[in-house]
Amino acid sequence: MAVNIATEEEVRRIVRLIESNSDVREAVRRAILTEELLELPEKFATFVNSMEEFRSSMEEFRDSTLEFQSSMEDFRTSMLEFRTSMEDFRTSMLEFRTSMEDFRTSMLEFRTSMEEFRTSMLEFRTSMEEFRTSMEEFRSVTEERLDRLEVSVGQLKGGYFESKWKENGTAYLGSQNFRKVRYIDKNILANLLDEAVENGVLDEELESDVLLIDAVHGAVKKGTLESVYIATEVSSRVHATDVERAIRRAKSLELATVTTTVACVAGASIDELAKALADRNKVIVIEPSEWDANQVA
Repeated sequence: MAVNIATEEEVRRIVRLIESNSDVREAVRRAILTEELLELPEKFATFVNSMEEFRSSMEEFRDSTLEFQSSMEDFRTSMLEFRTSMEDFRTSMLEFRTSMEDFRTSMLEFRTSMEEFRTSMLEFRTSMEEFRTSMEEFRSVTEERLDRLEVSVGQLKGGYFESKWKENGTAYLGSQNFRKVRYIDKNILANLLDEAVENGVLDEELESDVLLIDAVHGAVKKGTLESVYIATEVSSRVHATDVERAIRRAKSLELATVTTTVACVAGASIDELAKALADRNKVIVIEPSEWDANQVA
């Protein structure tokens, strides 16, 4: 098949026609280009759109990545802060543990101190008990000595007043409605009592009791001429027991001698109970004005 080669002018005319007529241009393009080339613009446009979408996605991905990176930075910062907090907490816990150990040590030391204090207090209590026992023993010994001293002083005073009574009893009793007052010697009294014992009037026990009387005087009651005995208990201060002894021994002496016997007590002073007992039993009470309970010699 023969091919006619167009001249340059024809080519130019054809180009002008193609450029000026879109239908011609499209027809030429379809005649010259293949199906793939024809679809290329559409595909390129689609590609461009895809690239735009990809670019947009990448932008979004980039933004997301930046946000994620920022979040990761925030997370890292938070983790660092948390780690710092945990380190601080660990330090605080170590300090607390140290404080607790110190407190435990202090409590153990305090417990030891309290045990030592308790031991000291027990030792002190034991010492105080021993001291108290010693003081009780000292008090007992002192009271015993004071009792003995009091008895001794009482005996000394009693002996002194008994001596004064023997010297002046006759005068004192002479002022009590008696006359012809005379002191009865203990030997004479013993003989009278022995006869009473021998006659079965008095037993030996009562005889011994009567012989312990401080003084016995014989006298005559004024106005009656009745002979009587006066049994006297002498003491620095007359108590109820002195009055009772005087009454008991006077009755025994009266029984032994078949002679009226008057009970009498004499002293520098007399307590109220003894005075009341003496008044009820008509016991003579003599308190010489010159007697002083504090005077012994």
